[in-house]
Amino acid sequence: MARVIVSPEARNTLKNIEYYSTQNWGEARAIAYLRQMFHAFDLLAENPELGRYRADLPPPYLAYSVGSHLIVYRYDQPSDQVQLLSLLHPAMDIATQVRDLLTRRLAQKRTP
Repeated sequence: MARVIVSPEARNTLKNIEYYSTQNWGEARAIAYLRQMFHAFDLLAENPELGRYRADLPPPYLAYSVGSHLIVYRYDQPSDQVQLLSLLHPAMDIATQVRDLLTRRLAQKRTP
């Protein structure tokens, strides 16, 4: 089973999902939705190829749909890691969100 690595951006989105869901639908539904997310993480760990390539995502990123969100991730075979990049709502401009996130990450790596 692969190891799941959750990026800081994905962690932040999980917190936002928890807050938004609790405020709008109550704590019980928020917890149930987060459980769905974590179950999806487990599924991806068991089967990293479960996601789908999409035209709006740069290779090697895949997307896996859970609830009202897409889990954007890549599978790194040498390290046997599922690396979660982001959790995005399908109504968002997925290509722009992912491009901007990857650009920020690259800029951070270049900063001494």
